[in-house]
Amino acid sequence: MQKRNQKQNLRKKEIFIKGIMVLKAAAVIGEEFGTAALKKILPLREETNGSLAQILKELEQNDLIETLDETDPKNILCRFNKSLLRESVYQVMLFKDQKQYLHSQLAEYLQSLPTSVLDPHQSELELLKLRDHVMIGEDIQDFKDLPLK
Repeated sequence: MQKRNQKQNLRKKEIFIKGIMVLKAAAVIGEEFGTAALKKILPLREETNGSLAQILKELEQNDLIETLDETDPKNILCRFNKSLLRESVYQVMLFKDQKQYLHSQLAEYLQSLPTSVLDPHQSELELLKLRDHVMIGEDIQDFKDLPLK
């Protein structure tokens, strides 16, 4: 009985720690985020869609996020329950190196998406987001210093 309780406690701690990592990555993505992007930028490469969904459920049960759409199990869409929570996670919990790494990973992921994925009406907004992720990921202060025009 005691061993089972120890295993359960260990599993809860593991989900808690992974949940913090998911929140950090999600904070970089934005107010709304999907598991497709999370899987590409998270340092937790071994996470499956199912295990990531379990972590998200735990975060949702703790009233940190809410699930918006689960129809595609490969890309569950969520959002932070409060924008202040996202901003706090981004500002307080992320070190500069973590921010740079996550932003550069997200920029690579966004660049790998087929252009048809981007809504033509959202293209300019998406390009500005991509520019911002590249600038933070590469620690560039002025967009004029970007290597690509």
